[in-house]
Amino acid sequence: MAKLYVQAVPPPDLNRNTEWFMYPGVWTTYILILFFCWILVLSVFGCAPGTAWTLVNLGHFTITYHFFHWKKGTPFADDQGMYNTLTWWEQMDNGKQLTRNRKFLTAVPVVLYLIASHTTDYQHPMLFLNTLAVTVLVVAKLPNMHKLEPVREKLASAMSAREVIEMVLDLKPEVQRQVITLLYLWWSERCGVREGEKLRDGARLAQLINTYAVEWSSLKQAKASGDRSQPRRSWVPPPEDAVKINCDGAFNLNNRSGGWGFLIRVWDGGVIGSGYGKLDNVGEAFHTEIIACLQALQRAADLGIQKVILETDAAMVVQAVNSSDF
Repeated sequence: MAKLYVQAVPPPDLNRNTEWFMYPGVWTTYILILFFCWILVLSVFGCAPGTAWTLVNLGHFTITYHFFHWKKGTPFADDQGMYNTLTWWEQMDNGKQLTRNRKFLTAVPVVLYLIASHTTDYQHPMLFLNTLAVTVLVVAKLPNMHKLEPVREKLASAMSAREVIEMVLDLKPEVQRQVITLLYLWWSERCGVREGEKLRDGARLAQLINTYAVEWSSLKQAKASGDRSQPRRSWVPPPEDAVKINCDGAFNLNNRSGGWGFLIRVWDGGVIGSGYGKLDNVGEAFHTEIIACLQALQRAADLGIQKVILETDAAMVVQAVNSSDF
């Protein structure tokens, strides 16, 4: 049987919200935008060069702090909500710290601060405003602001398992989910390596932890809503040069059985492919979701389809398809 798939090297960043910063010339463009903003401020307000640099510095602080360190998630729906709890800065470079991009974005506000302070002769109140802006931005970029290191140190100081459990239960719900997910995946990874499985990359494992935590949070919110009406989601057609695959899986914990199904539709809603099946001896719900996705992609390959948009309610499936770690 001919091979329908080829193994390709995944791109360094699969997140559409941050991959634009990997493009060649982004650093130069970033600097040129700041320079032209300075010229624009000089032309419009007719102020002194130092005042113009201060306004550019404060504007840069306001915009980057909001979009890089305050706003969470992505504007794209195809990531299935896996980044809903992460800011842009936490998403960049898959969460890796001290990368070239992170160092560049940390150096920019420092350089702007030095230019603005020097051109205003370090006079008040310009010096105070510039210092406040650079301090907030640099502190927001520190690795410890985006890790659970204080929680880890607190748990490590516990003298018994009971004390650890009590500490975890006292954490905020969002942090609690992350810690429990970390412990679960940490143990699973350890058992897998002991059995000879490949050790996954630390950044990818951290992304898995955040993804699981988001999905469990969504499940809890759905249960808490009870019978209250939920906003109805309508099907969004794909572009005319692509097809959309909707797939789903079902899992019965009592007898370890499950099922899978999929639909392949074109831009006008017409169905060009479908399938379903029953599964026995299923390990978990994620297993059924993966089988549904694989069956759908296999059918799309049989039909000679080149461009597909995968839509599923399991963010882990999307991540598994885009990753080489599974």
